[in-house]
Amino acid sequence: MSALDADVVVCGAGAAGLSIAVRLARLALSVRVIDRRDGYGRDRTFSFFRARSHPFEDAISRRYRAIDVVGHDRRVARNVEARPYETLPSDRFYETALRILARHDRVRLDLGVTIGAIRDLGRHVEIETDRGALRTALLIDARGEISSHPRAGDIQWVQHFAGLEVEVERPIFEPAVATLMDLRVSQSDGPHFVYVLPETPRRALVEDTYFGPAPFELDHYAENIRAWLEARGAGSFRVLSRERGAIPMTTADVDRGEGRIVRVGVAGGAAKPSTGYAFAFIQRDADVIAHALSGWDRLRAPTIPAPRSGTSMFFDRVFLAYLAAHPRSAERVFVDLFAKTSGPTIARFLSEDATSADYAAVMAAVPSAGVLAQAVKSRALWMR
Repeated sequence: MSALDADVVVCGAGAAGLSIAVRLARLALSVRVIDRRDGYGRDRTFSFFRARSHPFEDAISRRYRAIDVVGHDRRVARNVEARPYETLPSDRFYETALRILARHDRVRLDLGVTIGAIRDLGRHVEIETDRGALRTALLIDARGEISSHPRAGDIQWVQHFAGLEVEVERPIFEPAVATLMDLRVSQSDGPHFVYVLPETPRRALVEDTYFGPAPFELDHYAENIRAWLEARGAGSFRVLSRERGAIPMTTADVDRGEGRIVRVGVAGGAAKPSTGYAFAFIQRDADVIAHALSGWDRLRAPTIPAPRSGTSMFFDRVFLAYLAAHPRSAERVFVDLFAKTSGPTIARFLSEDATSADYAAVMAAVPSAGVLAQAVKSRALWMR
């Protein structure tokens, strides 16, 4: 193989790119990480149920041992002490990742780089940038630009949201409980809920979240959050930070890449379509990729497994198809799901570590006739 600039080039230095670079730093590989961003700050908050360990444990800011879902006529709380719900602010994640990478001479991070055309030339990949071309034996594309192949009937939603970290006049938050969904909001624009991560009785991250075809203007979410705080009796409030995002929720096959180009993170299908959870799956995928490259000889393209199982994709496809067909049933479906299953079952199911008993419990908790009918109608989406 002709001279390379690095054994592996990672395009994109966000959560997925940095997570993989941290793992590859342990291997006997030269790694180049490039990104168009100029620096890092707090742009989002990662949340997940605790599963296996990962290199960013020290960056976790809070662990909730209880979660709840709130509807108009009932609130369901569940203990998840065995698998706490954890939150990790992105600025702390970035600081930890950069600190780890700085200890490894074989890893180089270049920010402010504009990435152009990418070509797999068989024996190597060539990447055009505004600083010149790079040659590598493997390109890991972590830029978050999803490429999918929809068929007739595929659902192509996004989970779109904006959040305000607020400090309120009156103590309305319950610091021990993470509210995954407060569904006491209008459902006229599709499944819609408020997500709350309290820090103190007067301070919390409050996110206004929708499942639907496209995001709204930022003021739309902010006004919803103000109305939600007012309805809770929060009084006046001060905004400490802001964040927003849009995560693909699609039943279409996501292009993982082929040959010497591998897409990862959201771009590679790591995000769970039915919930938008991504961080824990990104960590799992990073471990799998590092293992696949641990004995790689660079003379041939490596074999990289899919980021998620066929079983989990089946449930996601059927569930999204059901919600798309019955969008106004979202409140009943989500509240029933939590009401009729245990905290550990919910945590394992949402983390894709579910047992057969967990899957059975979930199926018993949702509208079985409607879900089964949708499974039959959408069989072309999951019989692949």
